[in-house]
This record gives sequence, structure tokens and C-alpha cells, in this order.
Amino acid sequence: MNSSSPMEDENHLDGRDSATATLAALTQGTPAAPGSLAAAPRTYLRQTTQEALQRFAPKMPSQPVPGRDVPVTLHRAVSQLDFKATIALADLDGDLCADLDELDQ
Repeated sequence: MNSSSPMEDENHLDGRDSATATLAALTQGTPAAPGSLAAAPRTYLRQTTQEALQRFAPKMPSQPVPGRDVPVTLHRAVSQLDFKATIALADLDGDLCADLDELDQ
């Protein structure tokens, strides 16, 4: 997605989860390339991922994404780093989630 899209940072990863993923990458002998994407499994948006994609990337081909799941594959982080994010922004405080409707105002 382009840099003007609010979707570019939608894969919020809490700093504690980021530290866990970094430590795993440094200590588990993972290959330098092609790398692994460590991200939270859900977006930090209040709206569904499909709604966000329709608003900001309507012409981009994509598979249906359920709920607020992130539209990226996280399997390499699991298989290479044994990493899954455990801290979700919405679980900490739902009011912290971004509301796309506020961008339209």
C-alpha cells in the first residue's frame, strides 16, 4: 500500500512483542533472507479490514479478510521464530483503536 494510506501501519505490534520477536531472530539462527514479518494478527482499526481495504485500496486485488485480521501472512514468523504476537491493542484499550470515520471529518 502507498505511504499515504492509513493502512500502512495497521499491523500494530506492541513493543514487548517486538522485543520477543527480535530476541527470537537473534538467538534461533534464522536465515538473513528473505526475512520474517512479525506483526499483530489483528489491525488497530475499529472497522473491519475489508472496509479499510475498500476505502483506501479499492482497486487492489485481495482475498477476503475476516474481521479485523491483518491482510498479510504471518506464517514465517511462526515457523522460523516460533513467534506469535500476544498483546493486542484492542485488548489493552478499545478506545486506542483508530476510527476511519474520524479521518473523513
